[in-house]
Order: sequence, then structure tokens, then C-alpha cells
Amino acid sequence: MNEYINAVANGEVVTGYRTITGKRKLTQTVTYGGITEPDNCQYKANAKDGEMLAVAQLTLVQIATGRTMKK
Repeated sequence: MNEYINAVANGEVVTGYRTITGKRKLTQTVTYGGITEPDNCQYKANAKDGEMLAVAQLTLVQIATGRTMKK
């Protein structure tokens, strides 16, 4: 499932998307500007709109500000 997510980085709103996979144990990847970062944690299905969204927004901000291992 793909979802658009918004976050604020350096005073600007950035929009990326996250891809959620799995049924009972969910994993996610966050993509912005052609860079995809995986989240290595597994979450319960009821955490999709809580802690998973918070981690995805933090990852989006890190990608948008250039704090990622990928170039």
C-alpha cells in the first residue's frame, strides 16, 4: 500500500510517500526525490497510523535534508 506523507524540513513542507508491506507484521520504506530508505523494524498492524507514521515522517525529513547514507 502506498501513502503520501508530509513533513516539515528546513521550514518547507516536503511530500514523499511510504510503501507498507505485510499483513500482521508490517514493514515500510520511505521514498523522496528518487531515494528510498527502508525501515528495518516490524510493526503490529494497529501501529500503522501511530508510531509507523512518526518514523516515516522522521525518515522523510532526514532524506530531504541530505542525512542519508545513499547518494
